Amino acid sequence: MKYKIICATIIAGCCLFLTSCDKEDDLVSSEEIGIKENFLPGPGISGKEKEIYEKYNLWVRMDFEDPSEVENAMLYKDTYNRGNVTKIDDEYRASAYKYIETLLSDIPEGFVKRFFPIDFFIVKEYGMWWAPTNAKFLGRSRLILQWPNTYDDNRGRKVLDVNLEDYDYHYYQDVVLASVVWNVLAGINSLLLESSEEIEAAGWAYGEEATNKIEKEYERGSQEKQDALEELAREGGFISATGSKSFANDIKEWIEVLVLNSYEEVKAEYLDNSPNRTKKYAEVIKYFNDLGWDIQATGNKYAQLRDEHKLP
Repeated sequence: MKYKIICATIIAGCCLFLTSCDKEDDLVSSEEIGIKENFLPGPGISGKEKEIYEKYNLWVRMDFEDPSEVENAMLYKDTYNRGNVTKIDDEYRASAYKYIETLLSDIPEGFVKRFFPIDFFIVKEYGMWWAPTNAKFLGRSRLILQWPNTYDDNRGRKVLDVNLEDYDYHYYQDVVLASVVWNVLAGINSLLLESSEEIEAAGWAYGEEATNKIEKEYERGSQEKQDALEELAREGGFISATGSKSFANDIKEWIEVLVLNSYEEVKAEYLDNSPNRTKKYAEVIKYFNDLGWDIQATGNKYAQLRDEHKLP
């Protein structure tokens, strides 16, 4: 059963067990056991919020009364944030919706419904001042996006300003944010996707033995260690040595590479120097095609528009 359906069933089942109401009534949760009613949109949503939800079964949220609404995802609570959440400025709502719509437009609706989080929560700021982030996940069900993006990586350095009054191509211009967002999304995708024997068979078998051996044999931070890890990835058919540990790690890295790069870029960086990566690439493409997503076409489009609308 699909993860989103399971989660929705859990919430609806718990609420129905705890309350008595007609079909047209709002489900009211029980504070005694901590079940909240803020995991699925109510009948009052409208505009872009409603439009995106009806199309993708994805709730793009911006409003909250208490920080706990943001920190508490379905079956996961951020116990470290401690209320450090600021609501998005009204002037940036339209550009935030446009960013999400642009991202989603390159992905089949069916894939989003099956393998994306249940909601995106867009806020102005999230997290401690000493640990800033432009995107993070809470469990498998929520992506938190800070908008507008103010960092050129996930360590708090400032980025060049992007004109949010002309934001049709913001998704393609802010390559840092796109990379961070897809790092989060691919991580969630990888936990929900079924493993593939064909993908594993195209390279070396998954396991931690190879990386553990390198960790023991080479000094931490040495060039020799880095070379050994790169050789493992190249010979084993992985994007990086981290992918050798499990299918989830492997497919996550392939998603991140494929959605943001053209075939020519992928070929030059990863395939030309690795027969096993070339074989695995073909299996990964087939895997996503079988799920209804031409993932390389998504990467081709991203690379084209990224280059056409590159910031000065």
